[in-house]
Amino acid sequence: MAADQPIVAEPVAESGSERRPRSALPWILLAVGGALLLALGIAVVAFLLPTAVGTASDPTVSVEQFDRAYATVDCDLFSSVTTEEFREISHGSDDHGIFDCTTWEAIAAGYTVDGEYLYVLEVLDAATEADRAIVHTRETDLRDAAEYDYTYTLVPNVDGVWVIDSIVETEN
Repeated sequence: MAADQPIVAEPVAESGSERRPRSALPWILLAVGGALLLALGIAVVAFLLPTAVGTASDPTVSVEQFDRAYATVDCDLFSSVTTEEFREISHGSDDHGIFDCTTWEAIAAGYTVDGEYLYVLEVLDAATEADRAIVHTRETDLRDAAEYDYTYTLVPNVDGVWVIDSIVETEN
């Protein structure tokens, strides 16, 4: 070789065993990111679902639905927000103490005159404990302008939804 010629390095072919191992870091980051997104999604659903279905955590919703059942003469709605025992001892029971939708619907329809629901319910306050909730209301029957205060006692049903177990008239 001549002294004035530069030395050129020949490329060396890589063999399979000499390759640099790939890093697992991108896969780890992807898995952690996916797990965080999944956890966030579950948290959002857990927060929004009770709100969307009228939540079991708010007994005032059940009391308002009870009033709506009367306003719309909706026996299914009435039944969904009351206990069986309440339905059997409240109006709507037949001569044998068994709840009957037809009887209840006739009573509920009496609060609507010429297509107008003549009853106003105002929730005054509510308190919940582990196994019961108390809701105080002021209600006005517009048919005779009478005003009543009531205390509703609610209990959670098997699905955790607050349902009315008793209603007692209290002093104004």
